[in-house]
Amino acid sequence: MIITAKKGKADKIHISVDGEYSMTVDAVYWYSLGISSGDEIDGDEFEILRNKVESRRAFNNALDILSRRAHSRVELIRKLRRKYSEEAVNTALERVEELGYIDDEKFAEDYAQHLYEVKHMAPYAISKELMLKGVDRDIVSRVVDEIEFDPQEEIREILEKKYAGCLNDEKQTRKAYNALVRLGYRYSDIISVLRLYSEGEL
Repeated sequence: MIITAKKGKADKIHISVDGEYSMTVDAVYWYSLGISSGDEIDGDEFEILRNKVESRRAFNNALDILSRRAHSRVELIRKLRRKYSEEAVNTALERVEELGYIDDEKFAEDYAQHLYEVKHMAPYAISKELMLKGVDRDIVSRVVDEIEFDPQEEIREILEKKYAGCLNDEKQTRKAYNALVRLGYRYSDIISVLRLYSEGEL
């Protein structure tokens, strides 16, 4: 089997085997492989090359994904497995973790803080969101326990921000109640604060 490398656009190198296109890699990686255009390899060597190239592409894709926002380990695995083999994904993840680009505890802390401060979610809903991202239950528990949370104060803040002047309307009150349930607040806390509004104490 004869390997042929042809320069493509930007830093791309198109690799052909016996004159038939096989794969594309970035130039830096191609030259790091120590293979020259015109070299002859056997079937086993070609499979090794193909696996290395796929792992490199999975790694580059992982970096691109992480450059847009932080991800949990499981979340990144799910995305990469849509396009790459398990072996390529595992190799890419090892490299990403070596570089310190994935840290589930840090991810959970930052994401939980965002959900709490921006989305005004209660701990129960934050825990569900983190577990949906694939964060380990023990990490979720530690992170959520560290949030300083006053449910009734948070409910009052949400009501004043989004429903001020509307809570004398039964439809709007029901809408507010349903929204608070979705955010993970307990029935008893919601009803307690809504009762204070209805009695004119807030």
